[in-house]
Amino acid sequence: MDGLYEEYGMVEAILSSSEMEGCHSEERYLKLFSKAEVPLVNLRKVSAYIFSIPCSNAHTEQTPYKQKLLEVARKGQKYRK
Repeated sequence: MDGLYEEYGMVEAILSSSEMEGCHSEERYLKLFSKAEVPLVNLRKVSAYIFSIPCSNAHTEQTPYKQKLLEVARKGQKYRK
């Protein structure tokens, strides 16, 4: 944990700079890791874990109705009840 805290202390000013202001979080960390002078191993591990978590579970909750619509759309037909 001490290593992670030290790494965050080094990059905190960069993350809150005006250059990073309008960026999405994944762009922000991509720029940070590409410009870093040190490897930032711990911060990379944490950010990789966080960005691997899906922002919603919509892809896992497909109802039979949605599945039928997708099936019909793939075939190029119109949906009939």
